Amino acid sequence: MIVTHKVIDVPGVGPKTAEYLISEGLETAEDLVNAGIGQLIQAPGFHLNRANTVLEAARALIASGGETVSAKKAAPKSVKKAAKKKEAKKAKKEKSRDKKSKKDKEDKKSRKGKGKGKAKGKGKDKKKGKKKKKS
Repeated sequence: MIVTHKVIDVPGVGPKTAEYLISEGLETAEDLVNAGIGQLIQAPGFHLNRANTVLEAARALIASGGETVSAKKAAPKSVKKAAKKKEAKKAKKEKSRDKKSKKDKEDKKSRKGKGKGKAKGKGKDKKKGKKKKKS
């Protein structure tokens, strides 16, 4: 007996995506795998990484004989590595931003009470020493 898995059963495919895929003639996990990444990345909200993850999840679902497999577990190592790298980069950026905001706060504290605006008398000294020549 051949078991077919509905496209909605594939981890990473929600109701809206399933509706779109079905309208494109992709009703089962098998259809997804046969269609390939080219057709899948045309779905709204799908980029290369998500398409790869969903395809791997569909393959894993087919191979498992129906047991549900999470999309993350089914993803290939290269996709997992890329996601990990992206998270590390994001964390580094946040840390850098936190350091900068902390430094800005310290700068503001050190400047407190020193006044803002123009200093009185600036520019007047220059004018006093110079006299206009009459011609």
